[in-house]
Amino acid sequence: MVATIVALLFVVAGEFLLSVLHITLPALKIAGCIILLLFALGMVMGGGHGDEGDRPKAITLDVAVYPLAMPMMATPQGLVAITAITAAATNVAQVVLIAVIVVGIMAFNLLCLLGANHIVKALGPSTLQIIAKVAGLLLTALAIQLMILGLTDLGLIERVMAQH
Repeated sequence: MVATIVALLFVVAGEFLLSVLHITLPALKIAGCIILLLFALGMVMGGGHGDEGDRPKAITLDVAVYPLAMPMMATPQGLVAITAITAAATNVAQVVLIAVIVVGIMAFNLLCLLGANHIVKALGPSTLQIIAKVAGLLLTALAIQLMILGLTDLGLIERVMAQH
């Protein structure tokens, strides 16, 4: 619920928040790139996803907010993507569609969390490690793409139209 509210807040007010703080969209893309790159490299190289020393010693309901909702489900890079996509929206219908997609993704997250025991048992630890490494590699590429987009938006590199 917390992650959904935070993500929807960025759909509705992300661009406004950036303007109030005088943060440009290219700066947000580059910042998101750095955070995503560090996270992804940790996945690929086998490092942790955060400082284990910051976590509470005893399991409490606070774990639902930190680290589960923030930053695991409503990730910094996800909030960057939501803000960038919403900023590119040209009408209210597109913003509503983005909000519906966010709610759909969060509902999928909920289903995965509810079935996590079954998923882990079905896949096994080795398969999960392989999936994490591949996902980390893809996230690393996504981080570099965010950097390219941010630098292109700033006019520091030329926009190259690649043919696929």
